[in-house]
Amino acid sequence: MGKGYNPIMNMASEGKYLDRIKELNKDSNLAVIAAIFMLILATLFDPADLLGLKVPLFLVCWVVTFLILFSQSNKIKLPPKLIAYVLLMLFMPLYSLLIYQATDGSDPFHGFNMSKAYIFISFSLLLYMNRINIVTHLSFALNIMAIMIMLIATVLHFYPSLLGLIYTLGMDTKMFYLEYRDYGGGLTLFQIYFAVSPMLVISIAHYFYLAKFSNKNKGWYKLITLIQIIAMFMAGSRNNMMAAFLLPLSLYILFAQKRLLSVISLILVVFLTTLIFFDELLILLNPLEHSNSAKIALIDDYLKIFSNPGDLLFGQGLGSYHVWEAYGNLAWFVTELTYFELIRNFGLFFGIIMLLMLFYPIVSAFFIDKHYMEKHIIIAYFFYLIMNMSNPNLFSSMGMLILSMIMANMFLLRNFHEKERCLKS
Repeated sequence: MGKGYNPIMNMASEGKYLDRIKELNKDSNLAVIAAIFMLILATLFDPADLLGLKVPLFLVCWVVTFLILFSQSNKIKLPPKLIAYVLLMLFMPLYSLLIYQATDGSDPFHGFNMSKAYIFISFSLLLYMNRINIVTHLSFALNIMAIMIMLIATVLHFYPSLLGLIYTLGMDTKMFYLEYRDYGGGLTLFQIYFAVSPMLVISIAHYFYLAKFSNKNKGWYKLITLIQIIAMFMAGSRNNMMAAFLLPLSLYILFAQKRLLSVISLILVVFLTTLIFFDELLILLNPLEHSNSAKIALIDDYLKIFSNPGDLLFGQGLGSYHVWEAYGNLAWFVTELTYFELIRNFGLFFGIIMLLMLFYPIVSAFFIDKHYMEKHIIIAYFFYLIMNMSNPNLFSSMGMLILSMIMANMFLLRNFHEKERCLKS
């Protein structure tokens, strides 16, 4: 790629991406948008589904979609590749359930409950049929969460006596929890951890793009981006802090015209930051720290599981319980090591297929469709995948919401590119 050439910059400078998002959403039915936004809010602010709204809202989205399609004369042709992707993703838990019933079948078993999240991938078809790009809607909802984090921090700063009340509220709703986390070595960090806070990578990327390329309100978008970054850092987990620091730097490089100079600048910033916070980073990455040591011990448990050829090849089944020595011989159905869980649940062959499916949008955007316009969102998704290496939320409604959005947008935006190419030819 030459010094002066950057396809992302070319498209952004012409406003094509923002224009296409507006074009996609301008004719969307308000009832569908309202139902989808309500589902987004339920996913973000009731992650444990205590109100039981996720499934009804999901069904409402589909009912409204079918009613609209039946009332229209034009037919929607779904991309075969998107259909194949959805069907393969839906097949995985079904296969896993059959394996478990054939090899074990005993209780307790959590596979049926965990399988519900996989059905959420069909949401990508719904988004495509309605021609809706929900990046804007999801980012707006995530901005509400970011502001809540900032407000909680501000209130506790001036009224520390409210800590107990706010802590109880978070635990009762299972929306967030407050904690002074001691990492050892004299490092204690206060966390305002929302269960869905890793999703902030999407809104950071979205508002970063708007702050750079929007024709108006640039200052406002810069402020919102800063709020998102600070909120994600204040959420407090190591993954969140890492992403809050590295994602904006990665986006800066993506949109830079002088790529080499930007990379050098990035390396310098990372080096200086590492130098300044060297002692704190050593503490956070200390393998003897409680959380780190537990994850390392889990690897030994997985090696023992995979030493059984049957478990390695076919898996133990999604939602199957196992006695984990790393957890003090606790029997549990899931761990924090997401990608090891793929192999344990689905076996080596299907586990690798699942992994390839997760990384397919990244490969497609950067190596197959090099003119793809949402590379900033794909980079955010890449960070989300990295964060979920040690977080079990990837295969939940929140993880599947992001994957559904990514997959639907890939084909919606690809249609624009193909039409444009046909017009030019």
